[in-house]
Amino acid sequence: METIAIATVGFFAVLSLSRSVSKREQAEEALRRYAERLAVVNALGHDLSETLDLWNIYELLSQAVHRLMPDIANLFISLYDPQRELITCVYGIHGGEIRDVSNLPPIPLEAPGVGTQSEAIRTRRPLIIN
Repeated sequence: METIAIATVGFFAVLSLSRSVSKREQAEEALRRYAERLAVVNALGHDLSETLDLWNIYELLSQAVHRLMPDIANLFISLYDPQRELITCVYGIHGGEIRDVSNLPPIPLEAPGVGTQSEAIRTRRPLIIN
Protein backbone atom coordinates (compact mmCIF):
# COMPACT_ATOMS: atom_id res chain seq x y z
CA MET A 1 0.00 0.00 0.00
CA GLU A 2 2.82 2.43 0.78
CA THR A 3 4.40 1.68 -2.57
CA ILE A 4 1.21 2.72 -4.30
CA ALA A 5 1.09 5.87 -2.19
CA ILE A 6 4.67 6.69 -3.13
CA ALA A 7 3.92 6.03 -6.80
CA THR A 8 0.83 8.20 -6.55
CA VAL A 9 2.77 10.98 -4.88
CA GLY A 10 5.41 10.65 -7.59
CA PHE A 11 2.73 10.75 -10.27
CA PHE A 12 1.23 13.89 -8.81
CA ALA A 13 4.67 15.48 -8.63
CA VAL A 14 5.23 14.69 -12.31
CA LEU A 15 1.72 15.88 -13.15
CA SER A 16 2.32 19.11 -11.27
CA LEU A 17 5.63 19.64 -13.06
CA SER A 18 3.97 18.89 -16.40
CA ARG A 19 1.26 21.44 -15.70
CA SER A 20 3.85 24.07 -14.75
CA VAL A 21 5.73 23.50 -18.01
CA SER A 22 2.48 23.56 -19.96
CA LYS A 23 1.40 26.86 -18.36
CA ARG A 24 4.82 28.36 -19.05
CA GLU A 25 4.65 27.23 -22.68
CA GLN A 26 1.16 28.73 -23.00
CA ALA A 27 2.38 32.00 -21.50
CA GLU A 28 5.39 32.05 -23.84
CA GLU A 29 3.12 31.39 -26.84
CA ALA A 30 0.74 34.17 -25.78
CA LEU A 31 3.70 36.53 -25.38
CA ARG A 32 5.04 35.55 -28.82
CA ARG A 33 1.64 36.22 -30.46
CA TYR A 34 1.38 39.56 -28.64
CA ALA A 35 4.87 40.53 -29.84
CA GLU A 36 3.92 39.62 -33.42
CA ARG A 37 0.75 41.74 -33.26
CA LEU A 38 2.69 44.62 -31.73
CA ALA A 39 5.29 44.38 -34.52
CA VAL A 40 2.51 44.62 -37.14
CA VAL A 41 1.00 47.66 -35.41
CA ASN A 42 4.42 49.33 -35.07
CA ALA A 43 5.21 48.71 -38.74
CA LEU A 44 1.81 50.13 -39.69
CA GLY A 45 2.48 53.26 -37.64
CA HIS A 46 5.83 53.68 -39.36
CA ASP A 47 4.35 53.14 -42.83
CA LEU A 48 1.45 55.52 -42.18
CA SER A 49 3.86 58.24 -41.11
CA GLU A 50 5.41 58.14 -44.57
CA THR A 51 2.30 58.82 -46.65
CA LEU A 52 -0.56 61.27 -46.97
CA ASP A 53 -2.20 59.46 -49.89
CA LEU A 54 -5.60 58.14 -48.74
CA TRP A 55 -5.62 55.14 -51.10
CA ASN A 56 -2.18 54.13 -49.86
CA ILE A 57 -3.40 54.51 -46.26
CA TYR A 58 -6.35 52.19 -46.99
CA GLU A 59 -4.00 49.66 -48.59
CA LEU A 60 -1.65 49.77 -45.60
CA LEU A 61 -4.56 49.31 -43.19
CA SER A 62 -5.86 46.41 -45.25
CA GLN A 63 -2.47 44.69 -45.30
CA ALA A 64 -2.07 45.11 -41.54
CA VAL A 65 -5.56 43.76 -40.83
CA HIS A 66 -4.86 40.74 -43.03
CA ARG A 67 -1.58 40.08 -41.21
CA LEU A 68 -3.38 40.28 -37.87
CA MET A 69 -6.40 38.25 -39.01
CA PRO A 70 -5.27 36.09 -41.96
CA ASP A 71 -8.62 34.30 -42.35
CA ILE A 72 -10.55 37.49 -43.03
CA ALA A 73 -12.58 37.28 -46.24
CA ASN A 74 -14.02 40.78 -46.52
CA LEU A 75 -12.84 44.18 -45.37
CA PHE A 76 -14.59 47.48 -45.89
CA ILE A 77 -13.36 50.88 -44.72
CA SER A 78 -15.89 53.66 -44.35
CA LEU A 79 -15.65 57.31 -43.38
CA TYR A 80 -18.22 59.04 -41.22
CA ASP A 81 -19.34 62.64 -41.70
CA PRO A 82 -20.76 63.77 -38.32
CA GLN A 83 -22.28 66.99 -39.71
CA ARG A 84 -24.39 65.12 -42.25
CA GLU A 85 -24.53 61.87 -40.23
CA LEU A 86 -23.56 59.86 -43.31
CA ILE A 87 -21.32 56.80 -43.62
CA THR A 88 -19.45 56.48 -46.93
CA CYS A 89 -17.58 53.34 -47.97
CA VAL A 90 -14.17 54.32 -49.35
CA TYR A 91 -12.38 50.98 -49.69
CA GLY A 92 -13.49 47.38 -49.99
CA ILE A 93 -12.12 43.90 -50.36
CA HIS A 94 -14.56 41.09 -51.01
CA GLY A 95 -13.44 37.51 -51.59
CA GLY A 96 -9.83 38.63 -51.57
CA GLU A 97 -10.30 41.13 -54.40
CA ILE A 98 -10.41 44.92 -54.24
CA ARG A 99 -13.88 46.15 -55.18
CA ASP A 100 -14.99 49.41 -56.73
CA VAL A 101 -17.00 51.05 -53.96
CA SER A 102 -17.54 54.36 -55.77
CA ASN A 103 -21.09 53.32 -56.73
CA LEU A 104 -22.11 52.49 -53.17
CA PRO A 105 -24.32 55.27 -51.83
CA PRO A 106 -23.63 56.86 -48.45
CA ILE A 107 -25.86 55.46 -45.73
CA PRO A 108 -27.37 57.43 -42.86
CA LEU A 109 -26.28 56.84 -39.30
CA GLU A 110 -28.85 54.53 -37.70
CA ALA A 111 -30.50 54.93 -34.32
CA PRO A 112 -28.63 53.51 -31.29
CA GLY A 113 -28.67 49.72 -31.30
CA VAL A 114 -29.44 49.52 -35.03
CA GLY A 115 -26.93 48.78 -37.79
CA THR A 116 -23.43 47.39 -37.34
CA GLN A 117 -21.54 50.38 -38.71
CA SER A 118 -23.69 52.81 -36.78
CA GLU A 119 -23.10 50.82 -33.60
CA ALA A 120 -19.32 50.92 -34.15
CA ILE A 121 -19.48 54.68 -34.71
CA ARG A 122 -21.67 55.35 -31.68
CA THR A 123 -19.66 53.12 -29.31
CA ARG A 124 -16.29 54.06 -30.85
CA ARG A 125 -15.34 50.39 -30.73
CA PRO A 126 -14.25 48.15 -33.60
CA LEU A 127 -16.71 45.54 -34.74
CA ILE A 128 -15.68 42.16 -36.13
CA ILE A 129 -18.51 40.22 -37.75
CA ASN A 130 -18.28 36.47 -38.38
